Amino acid sequence: MAQTRRYKRVEKNIVFSILHALSSFFAFIGRGFLKIFRAGDRKLTIMIVPHSQKKVINFQTNVFALISGFILVTGIAVSFVYFNKQAIGTNSEI
Repeated sequence: MAQTRRYKRVEKNIVFSILHALSSFFAFIGRGFLKIFRAGDRKLTIMIVPHSQKKVINFQTNVFALISGFILVTGIAVSFVYFNKQAIGTNSEI
């Protein structure tokens, strides 16, 4: 009977260690995501000041929106170049 209790105690310690390691790992990942979201939620103010006496254009955005817009515009430009090359290649084959 004592042997069984010892095995149960060892098993319980192993499971506790694994659960503690997993909870520490997921807490670390969660803190990383939280830092990324906090950094991306910062506000940016973009001002366009004309050289003349016209009105100053001022708008606010956050980092996520700015990065998303940049990725979208870059993706559209790259796809335009790719499909243009495909069309030129097809025309030369024909």
